[in-house]
Amino acid sequence: MTVALATLVPFLASHLISDPAFLDGRITQAMAVAHGEASSDQSYLARQHSYEVAHTAWQEHPWLGVGPGGILGSDAPWLVLAKFGLIGAMALSMFGACLCVSIRRARQISGPQPIYAASRGWALILIALTPFGPWTEDKGISLAVALLVTAVVAQATSDDRVLPSERAAIACQNGNAT
Repeated sequence: MTVALATLVPFLASHLISDPAFLDGRITQAMAVAHGEASSDQSYLARQHSYEVAHTAWQEHPWLGVGPGGILGSDAPWLVLAKFGLIGAMALSMFGACLCVSIRRARQISGPQPIYAASRGWALILIALTPFGPWTEDKGISLAVALLVTAVVAQATSDDRVLPSERAAIACQNGNAT
């Protein structure tokens, strides 16, 4: 993480410094929005419009939503409800819960492994992004879920894993009883 920040900061700083008009413009727009002059910031207006569209779509179709692709170019917090409705949002939540429970059970069988830490991190990122919905329409999500499940199953069923009961027996044999 530190290496990534050490690499990213000079890169961003060089771009911001090389174009002072960009930085000055963004600061001016932010100050205008903070003082109640939101109409001067096109980014704010576009975001506000997408929030209103998503909220209206959800109000008009609360149970089943408008469907994937029904609202394009939006990243509003209402997006999952607007696209999938309450029923679809619950189904999406149940799918995520089943995936988490399955990974947890696999971890209990095979003990701690790096793939389980990676899958927890991946799940936290997806949960954080869910209100904004882009991953729910990304066609790569099905491939990502399939790869994650395959990696977890491969790790859980590999021949070189050591079960927790076997780990305790090995520790006792080595005189390191825990």
